[in-house]
Amino acid sequence: MKRKTSNARARTKPPQKTSATATKRSRLASRAPADLYHSIAAILRAARANAYRAVNFTMVEAYWNIGRTIVEDEQRGETRAGYGTQLMRRLSDRLCAEFGKGFSVQSLWNMRQFYQCFPIISAVRRELTWSHYKALIRVESEVARKYYADEVANQN
Repeated sequence: MKRKTSNARARTKPPQKTSATATKRSRLASRAPADLYHSIAAILRAARANAYRAVNFTMVEAYWNIGRTIVEDEQRGETRAGYGTQLMRRLSDRLCAEFGKGFSVQSLWNMRQFYQCFPIISAVRRELTWSHYKALIRVESEVARKYYADEVANQN
């Protein structure tokens, strides 16, 4: 007669490891999601900052081009021109209707003055925001304007 062996031994799970290695592995596993989160969060923050800077400079370029277009249209080849406030008001109304409130008469005058203060697009600094340029166009001295632009760019 064949002797039956008990399957009880095969069905029981092996005892859990409680060694120092297992404890260390457990601590690493619980810390890994936090490290992963912080790594991904840093990537997202950097991407957002880069996107913000790219969009900001694209808008600064657009405002420079708007200013150039206004100046070229108003002068029509002349050195100086008298530009009608009425024309700026009509232009503002049409732009605001299509693109929103960022194109008030004052904003258009700022864009025009921006182009006049910085007539060379390559002189426009990527590090500066539109708010910086709005402050800089109020500075009368070209030397002082360049100094302040350089200071702001170096601080960023």
